[in-house]
Amino acid sequence: MNRYDLVIFDFDGTLMNTKEGVTGSAGYTLRKYGLADLSDKELEVFIGPPFNVQIGRMFDLTEEKIWEITNDFRTHYSEVNLLKADYYDGILETIDALRDRGIKVATGTYKRCDYAEKISEAYHFTERMDAIEGCDFVGKLTKTDIIRNCIEKCGIRDLSRVLMVGDTMNDALGAKELGIDFAGALYGFGLHTEEEKEESGAVFFIKAPAELLEYI
Repeated sequence: MNRYDLVIFDFDGTLMNTKEGVTGSAGYTLRKYGLADLSDKELEVFIGPPFNVQIGRMFDLTEEKIWEITNDFRTHYSEVNLLKADYYDGILETIDALRDRGIKVATGTYKRCDYAEKISEAYHFTERMDAIEGCDFVGKLTKTDIIRNCIEKCGIRDLSRVLMVGDTMNDALGAKELGIDFAGALYGFGLHTEEEKEESGAVFFIKAPAELLEYI
């Protein structure tokens, strides 16, 4: 018998390596506004959280300026860099194996919903997903909200039968707030310190997507 009825994946850093696209547009936008000239590694902080939230954390800006800059980032990302991404080895095969076992699969991401749908279609996740849920246009939805939307769309009532798979503390916190299990993807962009791993409350960790099948 399967341990879970639904597995929800984060997108950036869990389903796909989207570093080139996200950091490329983030770097371009920060330079355009004279805010910073960061290294590729430093720009990784923009992978995952909504862009407006991250620049609000990093710079002392008015809300109006944050949204002006965010809209420029979104335009550049959607027109130039959205589809610059690479599969993590074995991710499609892992999803197919989950579905073969009768397990529903979804993605819950901080990407804006229309971006999530477009990139999912281009990389053949759409036909494999029971739900694709992303952030709203104004960034009000939390990761908890997004995960909850996945659960509701998939019609799962028993939360003990739901697993969230992600690579950051945002994913872990969303799972914790909903009372569902969390699995840490160590091949992504977070959970690299022992402190983060412990704080995440993960029921297990995986170093590659296929390892997930050992715990389901």
